[in-house]
Amino acid sequence: MREKNYFAHDYHSRDHLRDVRKDWGLAGYGFYWCFVEILHEQGGYIKESELAYIAYDLRADEDMAKAIVYNYGMFKVQKGKIYSSRVIENLQKREELSKKCAAAANTRWSGGGEDELPILDVPDDFAATAGKEQETADWYANNFSEMVNRWLQAQDDVLAITGKTIVDYQRLFESVIAEVRNKPYVVINKQRIPTYYFLAVLCSHVKHNNNFDNLNKAIADVEKRYQSGRVKNKMQYMISALYNAAILDTNQ
Repeated sequence: MREKNYFAHDYHSRDHLRDVRKDWGLAGYGFYWCFVEILHEQGGYIKESELAYIAYDLRADEDMAKAIVYNYGMFKVQKGKIYSSRVIENLQKREELSKKCAAAANTRWSGGGEDELPILDVPDDFAATAGKEQETADWYANNFSEMVNRWLQAQDDVLAITGKTIVDYQRLFESVIAEVRNKPYVVINKQRIPTYYFLAVLCSHVKHNNNFDNLNKAIADVEKRYQSGRVKNKMQYMISALYNAAILDTNQ
């Protein structure tokens, strides 16, 4: 299966592309976004010599394709290559996030004892509304199963592809909740994460995310490491992997 990645699509991009729409209609608008997708797929650069082929592949007018690339100031050309500063920035951010997650996965099991680890600096806006920590953790724990069920029931088509069932995911999350709900914090990425904040991040991810890719990658990584003997405490590693997957989706 092809790996799925994402980039930000501004709500009002149609306003920024008003001149394109005026000159070429929705065909021009569609070609622009297809071209941006291809730029992301190709690592940020496309050879000028490939433009005609791309237009043909998308069944787009070649003159329109050239006009959109060259005439509206949305793309840059240097040494025979077309690129976009926005696309380059997106790819750099994705690479940075990937490196951070990889570093966390490789180092979270080494280092000193838990008492020596720093406590995560919870964002001010969240901390101000969190209330009493244990009460907040209990609320998320008590409502988590309902959130998970609503999320999973809307994903039947995705579940069919993953080979997992709703019950598989329910059991997984129920085990995670049971493991953390009575603890003041969990240790992730060499930090002590307050339990109420860990649950809030996970709940938000489940409530708003409509894609299983990072979640399944995290679960598969845990299973692979556990089966190979590289991970002894499977549940602790699962907690860390799910949190990192949620943070990765939030920052994409």
